[in-house]
Amino acid sequence: MNNSEPKKLFGECLRQASQVVSQVKPDDFNNKTPDNDWNVEQLLKHMYYELNWIKEVVSGKTLAEVGSKYDQLVIDEFIVKNWEKEALRALEAVNRADMNSMVHLSYGDHKADQYIKQVSGELVIHAWDLSVGINKPLLIDQQIVAQLYSLAKPKANMMSASGLFNPVLSTTEDDDLQTKLLAIYGRKNVN
Repeated sequence: MNNSEPKKLFGECLRQASQVVSQVKPDDFNNKTPDNDWNVEQLLKHMYYELNWIKEVVSGKTLAEVGSKYDQLVIDEFIVKNWEKEALRALEAVNRADMNSMVHLSYGDHKADQYIKQVSGELVIHAWDLSVGINKPLLIDQQIVAQLYSLAKPKANMMSASGLFNPVLSTTEDDDLQTKLLAIYGRKNVN
């Protein structure tokens, strides 16, 4: 993957996530999602929080420099407009970023391209979670699925062992690639 590819992947994943966010209504907020820790409102808040952090991280800021700036984000009926504005800012920041620069994360310093690949996958998986929570399951773009699967498959056991993700689910050779990708993140495909 060359330096422009993580940026392109991020843009495509952000587009998919934004399509799902645009469909969320306040009446959906209490619905359950496949992410057992969060209902729709809590998941949306997490996604919005992470979206805001992206521009800070790729600009090279440390956790201490950002501090608690985004801790009190509010999710309300204006979330779609707020999401669109922050999505554009995040996309612009990623497109300006040097993919070879170091970013400072809670688990250490890493190259920006690695962070962008990781956050791209999280955006799509959480968008899928959100889509199920609003009863409009997402069929993820097949090119995105293929890229994310190739990035996640070698790390599947490590991801599961970290405790940050659900255990990997078993799949068969006949399962489609979206089912296999979701299984790495401990999700059962509902499409």
